[in-house]
Amino acid sequence: MKAPLKLIPLTPPIFPPAANRVSDRPLLIYFPGMDGSGVLIEPQLPSLRSAFEVWGLVIPTHDRRSWGELVEDGADLLYRFRRKTKRPLYLCGESFGGCLALHLVENHPHLCDRLILINCASAFEHQHLLRWSVPLVQWFAPSLYSVATQGLLPFLADWERVPAPHRHRLLSAMQAVKPESAAWRLSLLDRPELDRTPISQPTLIIAAANDRLLPSVEESQRLAEHCLQSQCIILPDSGHTCLLEPEINLMGLLKQANFWPQESFRRMHQTLTDILLSTK
Repeated sequence: MKAPLKLIPLTPPIFPPAANRVSDRPLLIYFPGMDGSGVLIEPQLPSLRSAFEVWGLVIPTHDRRSWGELVEDGADLLYRFRRKTKRPLYLCGESFGGCLALHLVENHPHLCDRLILINCASAFEHQHLLRWSVPLVQWFAPSLYSVATQGLLPFLADWERVPAPHRHRLLSAMQAVKPESAAWRLSLLDRPELDRTPISQPTLIIAAANDRLLPSVEESQRLAEHCLQSQCIILPDSGHTCLLEPEINLMGLLKQANFWPQESFRRMHQTLTDILLSTK
């Protein structure tokens, strides 16, 4: 029996329990990269929390679901949110998670209100030098796999822009995925199976110009043709794991693109002010 996919809260409640209030912040659901965890968005959470309730999809480290199974199981989780709340839902996919988010929106177009794609790994099929390695990874012994993940770090993160603690966190997340699962996820990217049907949701496409792993800027141009209401932001100096870079502020990018829930933010700020005044 497959271990279930999970959605876990990444930001604490905005209101204290004594306030007896329910947040009306939009939901931001983060679909992670190959590591399958919410680790890589953690540096962005303090600023995102001001406007969103952030949840992260967790994919088991040994998981070998097909695209179809990932999409249907992920959709089931999001449908539960839709049944519980009428709040807007932003779907944010990074790398592998961007490809999964595209699959989900193509098959369940009414599940999210807005889509954010960050260095989307749908570009993998255009990276021929990487594709040859897919069948080899599953045969790596644990010691060799550990060395291989360390060797991959410079392609994922610019060491001059990503602090050492974040690099260690990235490496730990990568090494937590079993070699067989890593090979399976790479094989999924090698066969993306995207329909490339038009996506009607407003979409923000973020691409790193210094991505050493994937041709993210070129892919952003292809995605812009696929997404009918799209905006593109190119990060001129960033690498593949741009959310780990202190210079990058995802909330700031959302504001720059006018892609953030301004009205919700104003209501939340006013409510917090009312609570603080009432407790004085």
